Amino acid sequence: MPKVLIVDDEPLLRLEAAEDFSAAGFEAHQAANGVDALAILNTDRQWDLLFTDINMPGTIDGWQLAGTAMAMLPNLRVMYISGYDQAVSRLSGRESYLSKPYDFSQVQKALRGLGI
Repeated sequence: MPKVLIVDDEPLLRLEAAEDFSAAGFEAHQAANGVDALAILNTDRQWDLLFTDINMPGTIDGWQLAGTAMAMLPNLRVMYISGYDQAVSRLSGRESYLSKPYDFSQVQKALRGLGI
């Protein structure tokens, strides 16, 4: 079962994403911000996907979180989500981007592109 860490400061969006991922056969875990997400990633190094908002309160945004996470976990894939326009030209083959609002069929298509 693939494992996803969902990071979003909006509790309802985070819960909805967790429910969608669980229904799609993922083991879904949640964090409210980048600091909490890094603590989880440091505790457990077995992750397939980081599904993260980009703009979050606190000292670590989604870009920083993903950069640190991908350095820690070389097989990790990252899917960024944002309600704001973002410069996405710098994405690698391990990364994908979706604009909010999104539906889970868009997530599933992006997952296939990431090889998950």
